[in-house]
Amino acid sequence: MIINFRDAVRFFTTVTPAGHCPMCKNNNWGIAIQEEDKTLCYLTLSTNQQNGIRSYDLHLTCNDCGYLRVHRAKALKAWIDSNEEDPGEPV
Repeated sequence: MIINFRDAVRFFTTVTPAGHCPMCKNNNWGIAIQEEDKTLCYLTLSTNQQNGIRSYDLHLTCNDCGYLRVHRAKALKAWIDSNEEDPGEPV
């Protein structure tokens, strides 16, 4: 599974715009990106399985206190696929 960084930003700013950190209350998140291609998010293989299928996670880190937030990549991908980017939309 591949998730583009711009699409992830669109998802989080649209779906979770008030996603304040539960620990420090700031809204300053960092999205993990791949070292070899900085336009793609870094996904981790989840330790959990859904219906016998391994799933992937996208990690966000609070840039202020280090709190870790985890989202299922499948949910992001489903939203991204049904909400195409408007070419004139700023990120």
